[in-house]
Amino acid sequence: MPHRFVLTCTLLFMTLLAGCQTQQHVIRDTWGDFERSVKGERTQYSDRETEQSKRMAGRFAQRGTVENENPGDPLRPASQEFWAIRLASFAGLDQQNQAQQLIEELNRINVNDVWMTDEDGYTHVNRGKFNDPTKPDVQSALRQSRMLKVGNDRPFTAARLVAARPAMEVTASDMDLKRYRDQGLYSLQVAVYDDTAGPNYQQLAEQAAANLRQDGDQAFFYHGKFRSMITVGLFTYDQAWLKRMNVGDTYSQQVLKLQEKYPFNLFNGRTVIEKVSGQKVREQPSFLVQVR
Repeated sequence: MPHRFVLTCTLLFMTLLAGCQTQQHVIRDTWGDFERSVKGERTQYSDRETEQSKRMAGRFAQRGTVENENPGDPLRPASQEFWAIRLASFAGLDQQNQAQQLIEELNRINVNDVWMTDEDGYTHVNRGKFNDPTKPDVQSALRQSRMLKVGNDRPFTAARLVAARPAMEVTASDMDLKRYRDQGLYSLQVAVYDDTAGPNYQQLAEQAAANLRQDGDQAFFYHGKFRSMITVGLFTYDQAWLKRMNVGDTYSQQVLKLQEKYPFNLFNGRTVIEKVSGQKVREQPSFLVQVR
């Protein structure tokens, strides 16, 4: 039985500008892109307050002060309820039936601890539920899963452990970006909160979006598994991108104007300093995300 496995790709567009300058625009679908951008470096934050953070705080912050003196570490894993072994992922009109057929095949060879879940447009088949992925019995289960045979094949050699805490469902709020998923839309990500800001980080994100709405901007929140994002604006592809012959697409003037007001992707209210070989390159800018 054929199974279609899914890889999520990040698109990177680089556009040459006048002289020797290079402008880079990124579409990011997951937090992993940000994590990779600072992985291996000591994460640092600016100690200055920005106009953007003041707007997100509802203009209550005073210049020269920092509301959150300990913004946390974006590379520290957030709290997780359990882990599972990801065996397969399916996409398409028949994805749930394909996942169910795989589960039935595994049940026939006495693999009975498998279950499926729908997440971000995909149907995943997982095995087991574990509290600590580093324990020897969990690692043994992972190795055994990779060796499983279905017929004459070993289709799970790429099985891996994944954090399996479910994301929040779509809320009734018109500020919930999940209400606009899978419509080919884009939004400008301007901030991220996680539980290093406190156990109520999702409420912090919702309040920040509400403050930006009161300030006159079309702001949204997006609750992921372990972090909540703040975005501004909704754009179709043609509204978001400017086509340039033989060069590639760049952000449209509408997006660039919005970036002037929201230049950073803040982490728990602070700008993140990006480094290369230990040297500061920039404070991480805001960027377009595809609403998925």
